Amino acid sequence: MPWRSFSKMNKPRLIVTRDGSHSLFHPLRGEACHSRHGALQESLHVFIEHGLKYKLRQKETVSVLEIGFGAGLNAWLTAEEAISKKRLIHYVAAEAFPIDEELYAQLNYPALRSFDKERKIFSAIHACPWDEEVTIDPFFIIHKKLGKAEEMVFSNTCDLIYLDAFSPETQPELWSTEFLRSLCQSLKPTGVLVTYCCKGVVKRIFTDLGLKVSKLPGPPGKREMLRAERVAGKEETIVK
Repeated sequence: MPWRSFSKMNKPRLIVTRDGSHSLFHPLRGEACHSRHGALQESLHVFIEHGLKYKLRQKETVSVLEIGFGAGLNAWLTAEEAISKKRLIHYVAAEAFPIDEELYAQLNYPALRSFDKERKIFSAIHACPWDEEVTIDPFFIIHKKLGKAEEMVFSNTCDLIYLDAFSPETQPELWSTEFLRSLCQSLKPTGVLVTYCCKGVVKRIFTDLGLKVSKLPGPPGKREMLRAERVAGKEETIVK
């Protein structure tokens, strides 16, 4: 059972975004997990196209850390890419409030994709135990970590980080200089972090930490997104 549960009043509820894909609206935070302009297209654009595929052009095997497992969309799309392209992905995801089977069983992501193992893989990712490394497929290994990301210690073995927390206004603890420094420290040399958030303060923090920061075209409904890359020779900046 999840270590934390929502009351009926505060339980996330399904909403339909503009591309027809579901998201989860959290009453306590007053915010959805994904863009209302399209959850699926946002995840594909930000995390898969400009994160995973970018990194897979550099490496055969990629280690991914996700901050904000949420509805499991990014993990599932990553598994889809790993299995279809036969590229090994080691995936770690942090989440403090996992959703239950009743809710994730209603999510419509697999129905919107033409991938042979859609529902089976999606369900397996959600149903696998927390705090254990689980092989979902020979090309996709996941370790879901239950707890607050800001209280976790991540090893410095990440090739790629998906920073998909709620917005800085809603979840400021995951956008603080201290937390972002810890994420940067977990990146391997030439490691990459991608996020939908392109606020000036976030960009400045990553720049001050010594990362190469790029503003990229955002998904529909958002002008820009951010990609930050660890630069060889600037490690001393990150650890200050």
